[in-house]
Amino acid sequence: MFVIRDWDAIYENNRTRDMKKMLWVPIPNGFDGDGYTQIMDRKNGVALYGAWIACVNLASRCAPRGTLLRSTGDPHDCASISRITRVEKPIVEEMLDFCCNTLKWLIYITPQEGAGFPQEGVWKGREGKGMEEKDIVDRKPSTIPYQKIIERLNEKAGTSYKHTTSKTRDMIKARFNEKFSFDDFVAVIDKKVLDWSTNPDMVKYLRPETLFGNKFEGYLQSCVVSVAKAEKTKEKMTETQKAEDYTAHYLAQIEAGTL
Repeated sequence: MFVIRDWDAIYENNRTRDMKKMLWVPIPNGFDGDGYTQIMDRKNGVALYGAWIACVNLASRCAPRGTLLRSTGDPHDCASISRITRVEKPIVEEMLDFCCNTLKWLIYITPQEGAGFPQEGVWKGREGKGMEEKDIVDRKPSTIPYQKIIERLNEKAGTSYKHTTSKTRDMIKARFNEKFSFDDFVAVIDKKVLDWSTNPDMVKYLRPETLFGNKFEGYLQSCVVSVAKAEKTKEKMTETQKAEDYTAHYLAQIEAGTL
């Protein structure tokens, strides 16, 4: 799910903290910040910034505030954000991607397995004026290199997948839970791109749900077999080269009359 970074420090004040239900949001009004200038420099910057403000307003109505969680506890997605805010879905998708990956205004958190929200280590309660509010606290960033893995796939396969997609992240996390490494992902991506990129029937499977799913270990083993074959071929070529070099040297000595 998405969480707005530093919500309590930026989008709350003494008055809003006394509200059980926020009726308005204090929005920073500076125009010289790096984030504001970066988003407005984009071709559709006005639309993206408008979508961001709509997202902030939506987060102010969620529980805990500053999160993009539905009342059921399920995370909002592009479709639900678009439906509620009336912002077109492609704009919402671009805004979430830019604000998460470039501006860092958003943090993507994968829900801990088997646990609901709020979670220990993610939320804390704070008492004040007879009421309890839940504020976002710092959380250790994930050590799983979701972005690097998807960037590798996009670079090699010429695709444009997002590392923030929950289904993609869940599959990558499942493989890391099985003790596979970043290098294993690189090996599978490179091998399958080599195998499938020129095959019209297979190129469509160069996608996260195929590569990182339950067949991941099988794909990795095919890489190991390919490497082993390559090493054997290299050894044979080396021996052949040695023999050819020896023969050439022997013939040269005969021609020179040194034998």
